[in-house]
Amino acid sequence: MPREGSVIIGTLAGAHGLRGEVRFNSYLAGNLDLSKVRELTLVLPGSHPEQRRLTGVRIVPKGFLLTFEGIESREEAEKLKGAEVLVDSRLLPPAGEGEYYWHDLIGLKVETVEGKPVGIVKGLAPGGGQDLLVVDMGSRETLIPAVEPIIVSVDIEKGRIVVDAPEGLLDE
Repeated sequence: MPREGSVIIGTLAGAHGLRGEVRFNSYLAGNLDLSKVRELTLVLPGSHPEQRRLTGVRIVPKGFLLTFEGIESREEAEKLKGAEVLVDSRLLPPAGEGEYYWHDLIGLKVETVEGKPVGIVKGLAPGGGQDLLVVDMGSRETLIPAVEPIIVSVDIEKGRIVVDAPEGLLDE
């Protein structure tokens, strides 16, 4: 289980090159200066969280390349593929006006503009040009594009998201 106050900021996508660099898919859209982060928590599927010292960050056209202490070969870097990357939430800058961190949306109730309950935000997924809310509707899950005009309002304090879903999106 990750440490209290840690949030998922992305995933490791696999090795890059021969010297232990790992491709990092960030969920933060540039909100965190990784060069100022000394340690990240990595969680591989089915494993316990592991603290890793971050020794290098390179920005490349498709994202970031990270280097960790003790990972010096392609083979070692490839073993990190699929790991969730967590950071202490105190390191995150405040979200901008109308912006939200993914971890702030998890667990919020989703309802229609008419007030009909839809479900609970279980997660988020990057989509083609837009993020998608993964909403647990009880008997199934649905993906709701996190864009205006579909997302009408987000109220973190009240724990809800109001959606104006296009016809058919919420049908079973």
